Amino acid sequence: MNVNLTIHDVTDNFDSGFNTSKYRYYILSNDQFLKLIDLILKLKNHNIQTNLTIDDGGKSNVYIAEELYKQNIVATFFITTKYINSNRFLNKEEIKYISSLGHIIGAHSHSHVIPFEHLSYSEQLIEWSDSINILSELLNKPVDTISFPGGGYNNNTLQILKSLGIKSAYSSIPNPFLKFHNKIELYGRFCIVSKTDLDYLYRLITKKKYIFKYYILSYNLKRFIRSKFPYAAKIYTSKYI
Repeated sequence: MNVNLTIHDVTDNFDSGFNTSKYRYYILSNDQFLKLIDLILKLKNHNIQTNLTIDDGGKSNVYIAEELYKQNIVATFFITTKYINSNRFLNKEEIKYISSLGHIIGAHSHSHVIPFEHLSYSEQLIEWSDSINILSELLNKPVDTISFPGGGYNNNTLQILKSLGIKSAYSSIPNPFLKFHNKIELYGRFCIVSKTDLDYLYRLITKKKYIFKYYILSYNLKRFIRSKFPYAAKIYTSKYI
């Protein structure tokens, strides 16, 4: 059994990632993060493989990468390339350093526009091609995995990613089942935020009750609202970044 989890930043000082008050919702304390590592190691003892991903490319990703490396945990770091070398985000050398630790580097679009699925085909093409090209050039190797900013995507997104050679994509839908679209692997993820009860999460996962039924329903409802009321969705989600 595999479980895909995602986080954003780890800091006690709110000095990493997007600088908005509501972004704090996505920030884990150092203690929470160390508890998450313990959860991953305990799940391994239950023959449950945890695939951890980290979105946005905030400055705290260096600390995250080093702590995971100490425990022999390989994670995937999805970088929003517009913010490379800017305050609160990773610089180029730090991204290469994280890669040197054995972690995977993926693209998270160029500027993290949300709702991302409301961009035109040409706008999405620029977002993804810029992000993928910048990271591929920086690492001197192809980047073939991405995560959708804000979980937003549509058929145009998937067509574009296929044309750019992307092999795997991660959504924010907490669905544990792997899907395919034009040979692109589509993974769901459960997002761990500041209020997540990790003990409760551990119990649910080990009972294999696909917890995620409630969360999937909730997320699909949000996607429906975003599709029907794009202007309201844009105002609401823009507060988080």
